[in-house]
Amino acid sequence: MKGKLSTFHKVYITVVAVMLVLLAVASVVLWSVLDAYEKTRPKHAAEQVFENYFVSMNLGELYEKYSPETLLFDSRVSIDKMVKQTINPESLRYFSVAVNEDGSQQYAVASDKKRIAYFTVAMSDKKAGYGFKYYQLSDVEFFLPSYGDVTVKVETGNSLKINGNVVDEKYIVEKGVESAVNKHMPEGVEGVTYDKYTVKGLLIEPEITVATADGKVKTVKLDSTDNCYVEQPIYSAELENEHKDYVITAIEQYTKFLSNDGSFGGFSGYLDKNYPIYGLVRVIDVVWVRDHSSYSITEQKAEEFIEYADGVFSCRVSMLETLRRPGYADHKEHIDVTIYLHKVGNRYLIYDMVNN
Repeated sequence: MKGKLSTFHKVYITVVAVMLVLLAVASVVLWSVLDAYEKTRPKHAAEQVFENYFVSMNLGELYEKYSPETLLFDSRVSIDKMVKQTINPESLRYFSVAVNEDGSQQYAVASDKKRIAYFTVAMSDKKAGYGFKYYQLSDVEFFLPSYGDVTVKVETGNSLKINGNVVDEKYIVEKGVESAVNKHMPEGVEGVTYDKYTVKGLLIEPEITVATADGKVKTVKLDSTDNCYVEQPIYSAELENEHKDYVITAIEQYTKFLSNDGSFGGFSGYLDKNYPIYGLVRVIDVVWVRDHSSYSITEQKAEEFIEYADGVFSCRVSMLETLRRPGYADHKEHIDVTIYLHKVGNRYLIYDMVNN
């Protein structure tokens, strides 16, 4: 019959149709396999890490998970704040630097050509089909600039706080450090000793405070000679109110004696005769004082009253003496001393004195 397909053509067409169907199915399967493979490539995990943490300036979360020891005294909030202040997110770049034997890949993050961090993405247990597994962040190594180590001397019995966190005694590197003020203590008074703490690897300049056993908060001050912070005393307003006029009057008498406008006897009544200060002041030679016909004492101040024991304290007293002589310019003498007093009977006497 005209137009009837032969057996050969029927078989041929059937085979071609089946091949086309198989090819279409294979193409779909291959596309699905390739899509699953592509989605699980480490570059996608790396991009997500870069965007979620570095571009978003959210490094505090990474420190918390991968460098938790850093957050003993720093915090996520303070780290994020520091990062935002020091890094321009528009300058951030990341790039692959290594492929490890286990298949994990390491990337570097840089800002303005300066290394910020390395992070590694490794194969996870999360599957995407066809046996492929997604990559995820597995490790981070930071290279951000850090503040460094901090050493603080804290009075024995008080506690140290850095950024509000109490510093454990395991950070004490030396105990019983004598204070320089101890050489000025009278007989029977021990003075002040310190415990020296060292905390290493702080990222940000810390807030350092000291707490006394009764809850008082004390500040610290950097001693540049040995790069060590030292607990500062609490000045006594009570002692200042009670003794301010007395110590100013005492040092006014001392000032008059030094300028030959007063006698040693005017000052000696404020000194404890049983201590070397008495003899040291008595032998001061005032013969060479600049000639003058009149004088005045102004700018008297008494401050920094510190109590060391019951009936023992120090304070800083300063004033300005002006010596006048007709036909000559006024001569000014600045008096600035720290005096140490203790109670003898019903009076407070000076037993030591230091020029500032």
